[in-house]
Amino acid sequence: MGTKIFLDGNNFTETNTIAQNFSMNKPTVYIHPFDDEKVIEGQATVGYEILNQLEKIDYIIVPIGGGGLASGVSAIVKHIKPSIKIIGVEPLGAASM
Repeated sequence: MGTKIFLDGNNFTETNTIAQNFSMNKPTVYIHPFDDEKVIEGQATVGYEILNQLEKIDYIIVPIGGGGLASGVSAIVKHIKPSIKIIGVEPLGAASM
């Protein structure tokens, strides 16, 4: 069975509502794209890879949309090397912090 991708909604709120309604009416499971413990743990692998590929790191600049990537990267980096400063940034047209 092939995978179907639906592109629907004009912004995150609309799209998220459509996805939640879809999952309630079909035999599917809704997984939040960033506010989910397992998603955040998966995003932590980005921070782990950064730490493994670079020897000297003072700062990591991480994009913030929903917060899952920033949460995962920050958690692992601060656990392994707390001296690294994490700076969150967001696009001007999509302020979400």
